[in-house]
Amino acid sequence: MKELYQETQDHRFKQMPCIYVDFESDRKMKIAHLIENEQRQDMCFWDKACAYQLMCNEIQAEYADELSIRDLALRLSVEGLQISNKTLNLFVFAHKNLVHLDELAFSLSNSKTTELRKLFHELKEFYGEAAIDEVWPKSLNEWASEQIVTAELDANEPPRVSRRPNFLREYPNE
Repeated sequence: MKELYQETQDHRFKQMPCIYVDFESDRKMKIAHLIENEQRQDMCFWDKACAYQLMCNEIQAEYADELSIRDLALRLSVEGLQISNKTLNLFVFAHKNLVHLDELAFSLSNSKTTELRKLFHELKEFYGEAAIDEVWPKSLNEWASEQIVTAELDANEPPRVSRRPNFLREYPNE
């Protein structure tokens, strides 16, 4: 601002009113960015899933015992992120089980993820816990191929371009 004032002698740049907020932590800053991006509706489902998983991982790291979805949602709420157990559960499922979709993951929605979660549990019940790691990627690829052919990945919502917040860039799609 000083440089602008010296350069232009415009009194608008002599003083600039602003609100100063003390830096509390990286997590608080990430949460603030996430809230802002959600309010602007700038994030696709996949980016939200990755962001919430990152927040959950950071919270989980503070506890010896594994926290339930309910406990994680409660702690996120205390931090300022309001999310239902159902939605958080969907995000956690997506992040853990849908990474094989690669670029298609950016076109996911709640409804398609719910559909895939149902398929995952049906396969898990049929093939068993031990075989799901082998069966699931193949089944997911078949599902994705059908979606590409029929162009129905998300009939209700057009595919959105990912606008990943900077803090998510350090957290790859795996």
